[in-house]
Amino acid sequence: MALLLDGADRLMQHEDPPLMTFLLPRKRGEKVLFVPVSLMAGFAEELAFRGFLIHFIAKHLGSEAIAVLLSSLFFGLAHGYQRLSGVLRTGLIGLALAGLYLWQSSLLMVMAAHAMFDMVAGLLFGPDGEA
Repeated sequence: MALLLDGADRLMQHEDPPLMTFLLPRKRGEKVLFVPVSLMAGFAEELAFRGFLIHFIAKHLGSEAIAVLLSSLFFGLAHGYQRLSGVLRTGLIGLALAGLYLWQSSLLMVMAAHAMFDMVAGLLFGPDGEA
């Protein structure tokens, strides 16, 4: 999956948009606060997109597969501030998280994976700043 995302970024000449750069932590205090923000995002977004939306769409359309695809699409679109490459990347991550959710039949691992992904992205790969 990393190769696919890397290729998509190169194809679209990926560069983080200014808003994305602004949101990532730089200073030590920001990094400390980024951890609970990541935990809350993992909890809230997974509750909404996997815990609620998949079941809601499946109930109304009668297809779990379509529900997974649509919830992943909406998840990607909700990250539109990351430009097209971010929407595509986030949509694919949403699809993987949906697969994990269906495999585990539990949101707990999916929430933890989402929070860890956000923390790694923000703390390890975010913009350089004060330690």
